[in-house]
Amino acid sequence: MSDSENGGQTVPIVQTEHEFQPWEKRCHALGDVLECHSLINSAEKCRSIEALGQEMGDQLTYYERWIAVFTNIRFQNEGQRSI
Repeated sequence: MSDSENGGQTVPIVQTEHEFQPWEKRCHALGDVLECHSLINSAEKCRSIEALGQEMGDQLTYYERWIAVFTNIRFQNEGQRSI
């Protein structure tokens, strides 16, 4: 988790190379589509990452965090915007 993804706290980032699983590729594409269609924005993503908290954020993988973020944003915006 980077500093910006952890409320400014420094956490070591462990990077490992691996072949992306299909669900990880779909998650990445989903984020791109949501942002491209202005259904989410960077400020919302930052707030949602911070709202997960350090404990939850540390338990999730990179793409699991983004799935949680996209879900939280969509539930918060339900009724305000339509897909």
